[in-house]
Amino acid sequence: RGAVGWAGPPLERLLSAVASGPSVLRERLREDLMTLPREFAELTGASKLRVQLCLTRAQKCPRFHVDKVPARLIVTYTGPGTEFVASGWTNPLILPLESVTNTWAWRLLGSIRDNVAGGVSNERYNAMALLPGAKVEQASSPDVLLLKGAAWPGSNGAVHRSPPVDEGQTRLILTIDVEDDDE
Repeated sequence: RGAVGWAGPPLERLLSAVASGPSVLRERLREDLMTLPREFAELTGASKLRVQLCLTRAQKCPRFHVDKVPARLIVTYTGPGTEFVASGWTNPLILPLESVTNTWAWRLLGSIRDNVAGGVSNERYNAMALLPGAKVEQASSPDVLLLKGAAWPGSNGAVHRSPPVDEGQTRLILTIDVEDDDE
C-alpha cells in the first residue's frame, strides 16, 4: 500500500513529555516511536495510523470494551498495564458479538441496554460484562499489546480496559490506531 509517513507532532515534542524520566525510558520510547508505527502498518496493511502518547494519573477507560477501530497497539511504559479478557468470556448482551450487532433485534434492544449500562457503576458494569469464571489478564510494562478492534473484518474485537491507577501512580501509554482510509 505504500509507506506510512509521520503525521503527528514532531518526535522531539513527544519525547519532551518524558524529558525528566530515566534515560532508559526516553531511549526505549524514541526507539518505539521510530519503529513501531512502521512495523504495525506493515503487519496490518494500514496506510493511515494515529499515534498518541498519554501521561495520566487516572483510569482512562474503566469499563471493559472493544475499540471502534480496526486495530490498536498499546504499550504501557510506566504504571499498570492494560487489562484484557480472552475471547468467549464476555456476556453477549453487554458486549455483543460482531455477527449480531447489525441485526434489527440488536438495534431495537441496544438503546435499552445502553440506558441500563449507563445507570450502573463501572464495577457493576464490568461484573455484568464478563461471564462467571472469566480470567482478567494484564499486560506488563513495556509489553507490546496488539488488539483487533470492532472494525477489523470478521472479528469480534479484543475486550479490554484501562487498569485501576493507585494514588501517586502515573501511566505513560503509547497507542497506535489503524484508521479507516475514509476518515
